[in-house]
Amino acid sequence: RGDFSFAHQLLMSLAEQGDPRAIIMAAGDFYVGWGVPADDAKAQEWRLRAKSVASPTDFDLVISRWRAMAAAGDAAAQVMLGAAYYAGFGVPMDPTEALKWIRTAAEQGHARGEYALGELYFAGDGVPRDVAEAIKWFSLAAEQGDASAQLKLGMLTEKGLVPGGDAVSAVAWYRRAAEQGNVEAELAAMEHVVIGATAADVRRPFLYHGFLQGLGAGAVAVGLAASITLWLNAE
Repeated sequence: RGDFSFAHQLLMSLAEQGDPRAIIMAAGDFYVGWGVPADDAKAQEWRLRAKSVASPTDFDLVISRWRAMAAAGDAAAQVMLGAAYYAGFGVPMDPTEALKWIRTAAEQGHARGEYALGELYFAGDGVPRDVAEAIKWFSLAAEQGDASAQLKLGMLTEKGLVPGGDAVSAVAWYRRAAEQGNVEAELAAMEHVVIGATAADVRRPFLYHGFLQGLGAGAVAVGLAASITLWLNAE
């Protein structure tokens, strides 16, 4: 990521000024984690901005660049191109092309490619739905530090879909994602802190700093009160 961080900073300065091609590229960077930690929410924010300001010519130029890089074997570009085909972002929606490029990246060991392939298997998009195969790819991505994959594994573990998983391992995945600033994971981890999933969680000193900073003390109090109420009512 360090190799591309400065380039991403330059790109973002152009995107913030409204350059449509930079905005398209920013969406890709945030999705794949190119020069910046992968962030699905920010990727979606920039996708929406791109759709509102970029012309077909702008999209053609950026997609052509991604396609050339993907064909040359660049895994990050393969994920961006596959995601574009999946979402119809600058190209017609094409599940076959999406699967092709995402699988190619995943098989190179690219974490975001592994996560995206897991999502395709879990949803049954372009492939028959296969939860076990999805969990395999989520696990590979999560072990490489992909916060979205860690969150997904926590959720699937909590639902009893991960063999050998339990509440403690679900919390462990939530915590790993939360420590990277994933807000949804912070909320899930905080809920387990409140209901006492593990004693260690209750003693956790930082109590998910991103949750506290992002939502504020008032929201924390409301959330804790609601969780405690649900917990007591369930007893």
